[in-house]
Amino acid sequence: GSFNEPGRVIHKDMQGAAGAGLALTVYVATALLEAGLEADAAAKAVRYIEGRLDSIEDVYTTVLAAYCLTLANSPRSDEAVDRMSELGVRENGLTHWTKLPTTTTSSPVDGGKLEMQEPAWRRYQHQPSTDVEMTGYALLVHVARGEIGDGLGAARWLAQNRN
Repeated sequence: GSFNEPGRVIHKDMQGAAGAGLALTVYVATALLEAGLEADAAAKAVRYIEGRLDSIEDVYTTVLAAYCLTLANSPRSDEAVDRMSELGVRENGLTHWTKLPTTTTSSPVDGGKLEMQEPAWRRYQHQPSTDVEMTGYALLVHVARGEIGDGLGAARWLAQNRN
């Protein structure tokens, strides 16, 4: 049920941290499900993704897997969506997903608290395209599930951060 990544990967941000082809498998399975093609291949890929859901460690693959499993009406889609939601960054009524670290380490100066800290350079640049893509897929998850209210924060973030 997996799709391999032969050759060299040009856009490594879109590869995901799995490195063993899981992100590509999720991406291809999603495309097959959206197009209504190759039902057998899509079903095998979905089973493969379900079996590896607990081992996904990167945000990009988590968000894509949540969308794929939602499209497939997988029994593990709720779990995938919960994991996706936990990884969302919520600020000022906006929600987005990012691969960039969002916390600082604790120190005696701040009493050991973790604080949200945006890198200074981000204030002057557009959001990374993967953040826009992940947030778009997260919004699609909420729309596909009929959870329009839950997707409003993502929709607002996307409207403010087009690139």
